[in-house]
Amino acid sequence: MNLKITHICENVKNLCRRTGRTAGIYKNCFNVLTEDNELVTFFKKTERFSTRAVVTNGCEDMTSLPISDGMTVTGYEKCIIVGNVVFEIDSPKIITTKRTKITGREDIEKNIGILKKTVEKYGRKSLLFENKVLSEKVKNGFWLLRKNPLQGFGALIGLGVGLTPSCDDIVSGISAYFYLNGIGERFNGILAKYLYENGDFATTAVSKNLLLDVANGYINKSLYNLIYSVMNDGKETEKCALDMIDYGSTSGTETCCGVILGYLLSREREFREWL
Repeated sequence: MNLKITHICENVKNLCRRTGRTAGIYKNCFNVLTEDNELVTFFKKTERFSTRAVVTNGCEDMTSLPISDGMTVTGYEKCIIVGNVVFEIDSPKIITTKRTKITGREDIEKNIGILKKTVEKYGRKSLLFENKVLSEKVKNGFWLLRKNPLQGFGALIGLGVGLTPSCDDIVSGISAYFYLNGIGERFNGILAKYLYENGDFATTAVSKNLLLDVANGYINKSLYNLIYSVMNDGKETEKCALDMIDYGSTSGTETCCGVILGYLLSREREFREWL
């Protein structure tokens, strides 16, 4: 069975020649982890994908492919082979995911208010905040984050359920907001260092890779558009928030919460002074 790779994100194009294994197969995509535990995600044809995407055509449901978890994935110059499925590589379009800082400076407080109302009205409830024990851990983790990010990351990264635990998604929103605002270089540097040293056992492989991308300025289109709208005229803020909320079960909602929290943290004088 042959399928064609049409698009590849710039930061994973060199990973496609490596050997790895499948690690999670879903209707819209399947994940591959290389021998170095780096993530590549094969998506069916779509406009919504992560910063680790390889976009293919010819398949509407990845679970229908003769692929199972743990299968060997071998990359070559012209193709990637997964079991009996061959993904042909023939001049795919390279997707830019490295973002430049956003220079717009409109009424951010007003636009954050729009985002907050949208999340309150349409956001998906996270079990993390409905469980009293976990909720207290979250509060303690973010209190630590204000005082010492390294300690905060130790308390928060990996807290929650799913491929990208809830607190990882929140931290991702904070990190992206700081990066695109041109602040928080130290914050993101500490986050990246923490993940390089501890990510393999602190959280999931998928979440570690995606968080590292954000800390280094690789931000997916939906999150970039949301923060751009917040920092500019705000006319698209609700629309962009709804698009973000639609990611995953609760991941998009939690990322939106992270953007709001990033704004609030950037307003705190004590926190901003060491950013």
